[in-house]
Amino acid sequence: MSISAGCIGILKQKSETTAYADQALALYSHLVRLWPRYVFSGLATHNTKADAVDKKEAELVLRLACVEGQASLDAMMIAPPSAGTHEAAEDCKRIRRGWKLPVCAEIAAGWLEWVARWLDELPPDSPNVNEAAIYTVMNEVQKLATAVIGFLVDWKERTRGEQAMLANGPELTVSTVHFLAQWLATDPKLHRAAMPVLPMCTAWILGSSDHSDTIAEYVRPCISFALETCGISEAQYADDLMTHELHHDRTRADEFASPWVGTIEFDDLARAVYSIPSDEDMLRDRQS
Repeated sequence: MSISAGCIGILKQKSETTAYADQALALYSHLVRLWPRYVFSGLATHNTKADAVDKKEAELVLRLACVEGQASLDAMMIAPPSAGTHEAAEDCKRIRRGWKLPVCAEIAAGWLEWVARWLDELPPDSPNVNEAAIYTVMNEVQKLATAVIGFLVDWKERTRGEQAMLANGPELTVSTVHFLAQWLATDPKLHRAAMPVLPMCTAWILGSSDHSDTIAEYVRPCISFALETCGISEAQYADDLMTHELHHDRTRADEFASPWVGTIEFDDLARAVYSIPSDEDMLRDRQS
């Protein structure tokens, strides 16, 4: 694919062509969305000599996306907090400094989504999986995910809440949710650090007419994964939320693989994703 080759050629010479490299990275994110198998298959498999180039190129792009994503986060985090009547304008300026983060987040999300699907399709103990290469890249992705969670917490503290975040940076919000959702669906041990993000996602799903469905779609696999790791049927759990009769023992929450399960934050998020009205909503409906 000549477009991919052109992007890679520019990215390899990033120090000499910074402006072009930014555009190449943005273009590459579209290739990831459209043809993830073409972009990433060389990295995940045990390569033949002919595939070695593909492996190096995929690893280069993923590493660069993680590094540039963290640099964008740093650029936004070091800006002084905005205040007063100029809060929204200053926040938008700060977000513009991190314009590359959505691009980088979508590349990382595309990798996580594709590799998870590819591994599920392979037979158990397949000799075709290059575990060393996958884990090497995952270490870089973990650094970006940790930084993204810290940024979202910091961002909320700088603004007037979740809806202001979404209003000031819709693309940034949606892309980071997409990335984190893919990352958090890989290991329940990652869930504790991401607990502050759950109420944010709930607020965005309930409060946004434009992005609610997209964010709910991104987050739902995380809910399914968390329940699965705890041996809880998702269909039963959804019914429990509707009838207010939980069949899993909440007193055993400390024993669950995912620290989300058994918390109010997780239940609230699940209600939002499943479109189950809250107690407050039902009470309001009965009173009206």
